Amino acid sequence: MFTSTNASIQLITADHLRGRMLALYLWALVGPMAISGVIVGWVAGHTGTRAALAALSAPLACYALWSLARPVPGIDAAGPDEADDEPDDLAGLPVLP
Repeated sequence: MFTSTNASIQLITADHLRGRMLALYLWALVGPMAISGVIVGWVAGHTGTRAALAALSAPLACYALWSLARPVPGIDAAGPDEADDEPDDLAGLPVLP
């Protein structure tokens, strides 16, 4: 998932903004991991490791179900009936060998 997202950002972003967009992507990806590590450590110190991981996994599972139920047009893959051989956004890009 991370590789395809990184590649997609590089393909659809203008050349002069590519570095900034990748920096924002990595900041949004790595930042929450660091913050959640502190929160899990603090909760685990008070309740125990198993209880902390179980309690803090529940909101993540709820968010996963919520996001799967609401696809984002233009980002999520089209169904087999809606598949397009070449998206309009990428029509002018050079084809790599």
